[in-house]
Amino acid sequence: MSRQISFFNESLKLDTNIELIYLENAESSPDTMGITQLAKIHKSLIINKKKFYEISLLTDTNGDVLDSSAKILANNVVSFKIHKTIKNRKLYYLEDEIIGTIFADNTLENKNPLESTSRSALGSGIYGVNLPTLFEAKKLSVDNRNIYEIDLDKAFDIQDKEHGESITTASLLTNRFLDRIISNININDLDDMLELKDFIKNDNIENLVILWNIVFYRNKRYLSYDKLENILCDYLIEFFTNHELIDKNNNKSLIALPINYIMKEMGYIGLIADDIYNNGWNRGCVSYIFDKSDPLIQGNSFY
Repeated sequence: MSRQISFFNESLKLDTNIELIYLENAESSPDTMGITQLAKIHKSLIINKKKFYEISLLTDTNGDVLDSSAKILANNVVSFKIHKTIKNRKLYYLEDEIIGTIFADNTLENKNPLESTSRSALGSGIYGVNLPTLFEAKKLSVDNRNIYEIDLDKAFDIQDKEHGESITTASLLTNRFLDRIISNININDLDDMLELKDFIKNDNIENLVILWNIVFYRNKRYLSYDKLENILCDYLIEFFTNHELIDKNNNKSLIALPINYIMKEMGYIGLIADDIYNNGWNRGCVSYIFDKSDPLIQGNSFY
């Protein structure tokens, strides 16, 4: 029997008066400017001609369910926002050679290999910028570097800054969770790779399921507890056994970050954004398909 997730279900509707609320960090953070949390809305009120909501938080910044009845004021209800589909779905990469970045070292030489790879990047792959035309890309090209155009038609749409930060939060907490398991495993003591699954099956990942459903909610998708559990179990096996991806600079084994596996299992080949916060060279536009070896140049898609 599938386990139920607090607040979320396959109907893609939150319970009455429960919404996604974005709160700015009370203290400075190197990762995000704020966190999207679940909250119960008690009432709305107008203060200085601006609408606020009296709420009680239902989850904390880690996605754990809270038992608090304390009430606070908030005004950024992100689940009220209308979902937008990004129209321009081209990523431009302006270098002589395409290079995928933000891969984790899975040689077990580093402590916390996943979190130490990146605390804010949204996966492993080819990063670029979403531009309206090839002409705009040419204006940014330096020294006549090649211009690669990558089709991200099947990428996941990042809605805005708040949405991008919720993806960062879910990805970062997933990395930390798996790092803890990786650091506690002696791979030589395992009789069977399937034993790795016990490390997740016997743990509680409800907070991660909540965080990822906060990510997918605005795009009308649902990620079940069992599905995320299976993705993370399979990722652990990949981490310890798949050494096909090699860093050419130092000949070390690499692996893509867990977010790649989660997004690809949900049917997405990357992430795409068109807002100022996420649409940067190494922020929110990334192709998870990075194994093509014969790209064309000067604006021609190689996918």
